[in-house]
Amino acid sequence: MLGLITVSRTFSTSATPTAVWAALEAAPRWPEVLTDLVSARIEPDGVLAAGAVIRTVAKPGTQAVDMTYRVVAADPRLHLAIESGAGDFRARTEYAIDGFVTGARVTVTSQVEPVRWLHRITTELARRSYARQFEAMIEARTRPMLALAERIQQR
Repeated sequence: MLGLITVSRTFSTSATPTAVWAALEAAPRWPEVLTDLVSARIEPDGVLAAGAVIRTVAKPGTQAVDMTYRVVAADPRLHLAIESGAGDFRARTEYAIDGFVTGARVTVTSQVEPVRWLHRITTELARRSYARQFEAMIEARTRPMLALAERIQQR
């Protein structure tokens, strides 16, 4: 599809898959590590499950924006898929969590699609630049979440 960009990054952590999942579900704690957030919550009951909604509130003066994510698939400690839309883009992001002897590997894959026709063309023309931006966003969000997972595991 014109303008569709897929980016993927794999991260390693000393946290177990259980601790990684606990960090993903610990939305009220996200502002501890995602410092551009004021708050985050998972509705209705704080559990990542298909049909749940994640809401984040951005800290004023940062580049973050208030977001709503729909959980479309959740397999505790193994896989999470969320969908979102912000401005000119909509996205589907998947987290694949694989355990290994000293912790976990987390692969984050995002498919980002421009909403408007004209933006599809401009995104296609600047594909590399957009891909780098999306990869940087994955990095900036995932590393702090894995740090939270490591804190959770130490308790």
